[in-house]
Amino acid sequence: MTPPVTISVPCFQRVSEHGAWTGTERAALDLVAAADAARVEEACAAAGSALAAVGDFGPFGIDAYDHRALDGAGVVLNPLSEINARFTMDWATAMAADPRSGEARERLAGLASRGKSA
Repeated sequence: MTPPVTISVPCFQRVSEHGAWTGTERAALDLVAAADAARVEEACAAAGSALAAVGDFGPFGIDAYDHRALDGAGVVLNPLSEINARFTMDWATAMAADPRSGEARERLAGLASRGKSA
C-alpha cells in the first residue's frame, strides 16, 4: 500500500537580484491560477508516489515556476523542475497552520515516528 502524500499550500520564495534565497512565504491562493495549482498538485502527488515506491517516507518538496516562453507567447508553467527529497526552505512555512506556532515540529515528530514503524 502506498502511504498518503500530504500536499501543502504552495509557497513563493523571495530571492535577491543575484538569485540567492532571502525568504519564503505562503502563496495567496488568488495569485496561483487554478489550472496551475492543479498541475503542480498532480506533479507533487506523482513525485510523492514515486518516492514512496522506492521506500522514501520523509518530507520532500518540488520546484515549480513560471517563465517566459521561448517563442514569446507569454508566461508558461514548469510544474516540476526538480524533486527535493529532503526538508526544504518551505517546509515549516507550508506545513504549519501558523508557521510561528511550532505545529511544524509536531508534524515532523509524526513523520519520524511513522518512519520508525515502517
